[in-house]
Amino acid sequence: MADNEQKHSDNFNILNLSNELIYRRFMLINNNEISHFFNEMTIPEFIVLNLILKNEKNDPIYGGKTYLSDLAESLHRPIRYVSTLSRQLQDKGLIIWKHDGDGEQGTYVMITDDGKKLVEKHQQMTQQFYSHVIEKYGQQNMIKLLDLMKQLDTVITTELEKEK
Repeated sequence: MADNEQKHSDNFNILNLSNELIYRRFMLINNNEISHFFNEMTIPEFIVLNLILKNEKNDPIYGGKTYLSDLAESLHRPIRYVSTLSRQLQDKGLIIWKHDGDGEQGTYVMITDDGKKLVEKHQQMTQQFYSHVIEKYGQQNMIKLLDLMKQLDTVITTELEKEK
């Protein structure tokens, strides 16, 4: 009987922990007070533009090109998802979408001046806001939290791969 009670207690704790995790991740992303930072673009668009800009600055070998396959890998999303997102960014005039050769050699995107301006604007807004958050929460706490989140993401990704 004690084993059954322990299993029930463990399952209840796992359920509570998983529900709390889902709730916290949702609240971090869908907080109405934070969402005003993203009135001109979605959070995924912001992340993609940041990745493209970071790639442009840190990898001069490709001459500012960011390949869709690299974005898909960075985002852990299928190429179709990245293509749709890239098309939306292109429609807004924030990136240029091009092909190497006839497209077989690779499809890539490059950020436009308007895209750079929008990213810089959002970076200033988020930096100003999060500087206060980090000041109150503590830089070391934030570093630890981000490290733990990365570890958790790795475990979740591994478990999701097993499900396929």
